[in-house]
Amino acid sequence: MDGNTTPIHVFPVLCDVCRRNEKNVKADGYCETCRECMCMSCIETHENQSDTKHHHVTRTGEKQPDTNNHQVAKTSEKQSDIQNYQMAKTSKKQPDTKHHHATRISEDTHEYSELSVDMEDTRAFDMCDEHANEPIKFFCLSHDFLGCGECVVEKHRTCKVEHISDLARKYKNGKSFRDLISSLDKLEKDVEKNTASVSKSYNVLDFNIRTEVQKIEQFRLEINNYLDQRQEVLLGQLRESELRHKELLEELRERCEQIQTSVRDIKAKLNIVGSDTHLHFIVSKLAEMKLKHLLVQKEKVARIKDAPKFTFTVDKETEKVITSDTLIGVLEFEQLTTQEYLTEGMTVKKALTTLRFAKEPGLSCKSPEDNGFCYITGLTLTSRGHLLLADFQTGHKSVKLVNTSTNTIESRLVLTGCPYEIKSMPNDQAVVTIPHQGLLQFLDVRGNRILKGRAIKVDGKCYGVAHYRNKLIVSSHCPSKVEILTLRGQVISRVEYSGNGLPMFKYPNHIAVGFDGETDVIYVTDRGQETVTKLDTSGRIISVSRDKGISLPYGITAIGQGAFFCSYGNNGIQACDNTRGQGTKDETVAMTTILKTKDGIRHPMCLCFDEEREMIYISSYHGKRSANMNNELQVFKII
Repeated sequence: MDGNTTPIHVFPVLCDVCRRNEKNVKADGYCETCRECMCMSCIETHENQSDTKHHHVTRTGEKQPDTNNHQVAKTSEKQSDIQNYQMAKTSKKQPDTKHHHATRISEDTHEYSELSVDMEDTRAFDMCDEHANEPIKFFCLSHDFLGCGECVVEKHRTCKVEHISDLARKYKNGKSFRDLISSLDKLEKDVEKNTASVSKSYNVLDFNIRTEVQKIEQFRLEINNYLDQRQEVLLGQLRESELRHKELLEELRERCEQIQTSVRDIKAKLNIVGSDTHLHFIVSKLAEMKLKHLLVQKEKVARIKDAPKFTFTVDKETEKVITSDTLIGVLEFEQLTTQEYLTEGMTVKKALTTLRFAKEPGLSCKSPEDNGFCYITGLTLTSRGHLLLADFQTGHKSVKLVNTSTNTIESRLVLTGCPYEIKSMPNDQAVVTIPHQGLLQFLDVRGNRILKGRAIKVDGKCYGVAHYRNKLIVSSHCPSKVEILTLRGQVISRVEYSGNGLPMFKYPNHIAVGFDGETDVIYVTDRGQETVTKLDTSGRIISVSRDKGISLPYGITAIGQGAFFCSYGNNGIQACDNTRGQGTKDETVAMTTILKTKDGIRHPMCLCFDEEREMIYISSYHGKRSANMNNELQVFKII
């Protein structure tokens, strides 16, 4: 055999095209572009079709031209490629192939274990995640999606789809790839700044703790031994808070380091794939997708600028009367909880009015125990990315935990009354309103179970609720008002009347906390006055929005520097961008309908936004006329 040429196939293989049609035909060649083995009949068809006639097909036994000094290595590589590909195809029938994909992303922990893939086996990047052992050959321009032929047929038949071989040659020297490298470099620099900021906050916290300890101890010297026990209580609180907050800051620092490691790994992969434009395109597109997640994580870490401040306040009565039973002081500090700050605010940068959506498969909200149709009035995401639903239906009066990945209800908890709105809290907790009993019911969401916690009684029928920095914002009827409460139910502030003495609300329903570009704000929908009111986090009125697009507003969720809300009467989802008002002056804010009846929206009741997946979940209530539509959540993805 000539030393410069080698037959392509070294053992019998079957035609991949015929195998899909359940026929076993010996392969007579191999298409490098499609990375498939083919029989002579399929080769002739392949070479005569307009979209594949330019593909590089090598027939069995065909000798390669001696075009460079690396021909033997290239031919050997092609042999290995065919063998590996044929073995991958054959392995579909093996029972243990599910264990071969050890590099998939863990959705619960968001760990990027695929970054540790052995870079010598770059073929791991061009295999489809959804269809085992099918190579990635197409790119959907409509959805920015990499997939195999089966993906295109199943989900992207009507999209603008290009073959990767037609795009890959231009991509490496194109603007998109340059932008990717530029974004990675910028992210790396930004994370370095965030790391420095976290380290500085750590030192400030340490200094602040030492200072406050000295104040407590100095004041202790001026009182008698009667207060020894109280001193130890306060110091214990301070030390416990110091440990907790240092641990959280250390977690922030580790998160920054993880992002840096991810960026370096991505850049390393881009360097390793070298001149293989096919793999280079795939690795680059995967990097673009990963970059979105890393940018989200960077934005979240960047929101924490300063260490929480602790202040010891001397009790005046104790100064006057040493024998007083009044506490000598209290510690005031801003609570820093990892789960909370990681979900504060939204990182959507586009103008809300320009967002476009693609409809995804719906999620069932009806459990086997439910009799009749559902009435979902509250939606919220857990720290694991699952959904908590409040089912207001009289016969159900339950809270449900829905696994969004498997579309299954993992837990159902029946309450003493019908729940209305539900919101997640830090440390795997949640709070739900029970209007007709005037109760705020706390819940523990542990693994795949919902457990009932304590409950607090409030004044009036509480409907809407939101959690913000160890406080609860609650909307109530009878009387109509919005209150800011401590977690024990004590009233901090109340919004009941406008500046002219008239009632501020008629039927305030749902509440959301968001960011308007300048500060954190509270949104309140009022179906009675058909308004969306914006408050600051102290309860002061910023603006009241009225618009013809607002008809029976219900559920609201913060997104970007604005909010989406359900316009029940108009069968639509409305978006509003923020403008700041003056005092109690009413304003007309430009509202835009982003989802309409033609998108399948009818009588929307509540919604929530999944920042990580860029998904919107929407519940509807059609009454008995369309009972089945009440039992499914609609899902839309930002594109």
